[in-house]
Amino acid sequence: MKPELQALLELQDIDLALDRLQRRKQEIPQEIQQRKARIEALQREKVQLVEHLNQKKLQIRKLEKEILAAEQTLQKFQSDLLKLKDNKEYQAKLHEIEIQKQKIRQLEDQTLEVMEEVEILEQELPAKQRELERQIQEIQARVAALEKEFQGLDDQMLELSSRREAYRTRVPASLLKQYDRLRHLVGGRVVVPVQNNTCTGCNAELPVQVVINLKVTGEFGHCENCGRFIYVED
Repeated sequence: MKPELQALLELQDIDLALDRLQRRKQEIPQEIQQRKARIEALQREKVQLVEHLNQKKLQIRKLEKEILAAEQTLQKFQSDLLKLKDNKEYQAKLHEIEIQKQKIRQLEDQTLEVMEEVEILEQELPAKQRELERQIQEIQARVAALEKEFQGLDDQMLELSSRREAYRTRVPASLLKQYDRLRHLVGGRVVVPVQNNTCTGCNAELPVQVVINLKVTGEFGHCENCGRFIYVED
């Protein structure tokens, strides 16, 4: 492999590494933001678990107050019953008493149902809270790792940029100009090997004679389809 081709390949490796670091520098803040949003959602879920339990307990207290009020009304109806002499009024009051008793039974049933829900929630709450906390800590650790990675990117890019400048001096100016133009136009790999008589940059089939010349001379040429530098690996 000719020295200028080797230098061009090494320069490309550095440029590709810099591209990856630059993309990573853009990706990490978004990843951090997404994970922090997830942490906030999990923390809200922890609060909501307790709030849901407290709401159920509050519901029980409200039902108990309704039962007490209904029992007091029932007592009044029963007291009123003793004062009635008219049979029609008496029967009407009995009907009201029965309706009140049904209301009390329904309230008591609702209270029992909610009390059972509270019991289940209280049993499940600690395990759910532990699981949510485990997820939060796991995501927080990942956020810390991402922040550390982000802080190190500038140093890596600075080192690669320094190496890049050194390699650019090893590439003839005319080749460097073509290389920079291709990098701007197509991005990614612009110096690619030939495999099975095909340009690995665009998958176009190459003339057999072109491939033979590249093998014999060890030089590099250009793909007629995409314009990339092409060469045959030793």
